[in-house]
Amino acid sequence: MRLPKLSVLTLVLLVACGGAPKPASTAATAPPEGASTKAVEAMQPASDAAALVQQYQLLGERPPGYQGPPGDQASLNAYYKDVFGPWLRPRIAKGRQLDDQVVKLDEAARPEGARAASLYYFGLIDTLRALPVPKSFDDKALGDAYTGSLEDTIAPLKRNARNAAFVALEGYEKLGELHADIVNPLFDRMSATVGGARIRALRTELVIPNEIRNCKGTPGPCILPGNMLAVLNHAMMYWSGPKYDQVMAMGEGSEQPVVMFYVALAQTLSHGPRTLRQYFDAGNPTELELRHVESLVRFAERGGDYAGTALFDAAMLRVLSPPARPAARYFEDAAVMFRKSATLDPSLAERARLAESEAQALARAVPSVVSP
Repeated sequence: MRLPKLSVLTLVLLVACGGAPKPASTAATAPPEGASTKAVEAMQPASDAAALVQQYQLLGERPPGYQGPPGDQASLNAYYKDVFGPWLRPRIAKGRQLDDQVVKLDEAARPEGARAASLYYFGLIDTLRALPVPKSFDDKALGDAYTGSLEDTIAPLKRNARNAAFVALEGYEKLGELHADIVNPLFDRMSATVGGARIRALRTELVIPNEIRNCKGTPGPCILPGNMLAVLNHAMMYWSGPKYDQVMAMGEGSEQPVVMFYVALAQTLSHGPRTLRQYFDAGNPTELELRHVESLVRFAERGGDYAGTALFDAAMLRVLSPPARPAARYFEDAAVMFRKSATLDPSLAERARLAESEAQALARAVPSVVSP
């Protein structure tokens, strides 16, 4: 099927986006419309990460808005050719130059520059997807063809965003810093745009005790082995298998309930991805293998402190990473676990009630989404 009405916009995008930018990255928030092309063309090589971040942010400004009649083919063709194309092309070229500079930053500064690059590319993807289109695209076949063409065109930008995000996330991990306020939003954005296994940060999904209620045999404040909780937080943020192993080694032989809980959680999560790349390479949540929750269930069966938390987390992990063709009973069992977790720990009542309701909804939906 020939689609001549796509030709002007597709040509603009192909000319602008052709040639994949190199790994590194960050996107900017969208300042006012009508960003200056001359300002972009005049940008000089950045001397440090902060300067690179500022330049990526300039590139991330929104394009001049379309002012013509909504959906008018001729007016939109003129906008693509005379306004949007000239706005986009220098940004693509300048982005490639900035990417090269990010790679040259030292290890301590590179994550900041790479994060800026990644956000820039994510923002550019959003801009391209939000472009106004002709009224004729209301036709389903034509609209679908345009969407497919657009997604093919922006595929290099998605690769750049992904590569840059890896440089940033792996760089932050190597530096041994958590940066939760930076890492978690970038992780979520990457997961939503280019990741197949879309789970928010584990600390968001699970219940992790921070206030330690009881240390067996300890008269004063509970003292964990080493920096155990910090290591566990690091492991969950960066999907680090070696850090889970470290948590298990630190807690070996302990009879303190909170230490035993952390060990059981680390044993459970160690079955899943052991690096960020393994997480993002997973095609869907099923491949994450997080449903092997025997260690948490055994801990919960002992009763006492954190038993309810362990059962809640076990149920949540089962829901987050179900088998490829789960039966309704799979989610019904998870709903029962959520309900029981609240009886073991009344402080979980509201959260467990919501999670139980969601698990029951998944159970009811199974016949309509899983072939017999």
